[in-house]
Amino acid sequence: CITVENATGISLGEAVGQWLSVSPNPFAHSARLQSRRLLPEHVIRIYDMPGRVILQRAGVPGYEEVIDVPELPVGTYILELVSAVGSIGRTRIVISGR
Repeated sequence: CITVENATGISLGEAVGQWLSVSPNPFAHSARLQSRRLLPEHVIRIYDMPGRVILQRAGVPGYEEVIDVPELPVGTYILELVSAVGSIGRTRIVISGR
């Protein structure tokens, strides 16, 4: 399990890693995003390392969500959760060999 860290420098009041995690990480096809808090309606964005948005989809409110990315090539990416009021948090994810 990889804990999400506040890699954005955005002040969130407390460390994001205390309540949000992505596992497994690295992963081949899908990973589970888990929160100890109820996530509001949000958008999941995945960026490549140059910073281009390569995947964006709506998330549903809840405590858990599956991130399914079978179409992405092996590599390192940034996953960001964004709510109506701004960024909730970012973390690095690694898609490993399939």
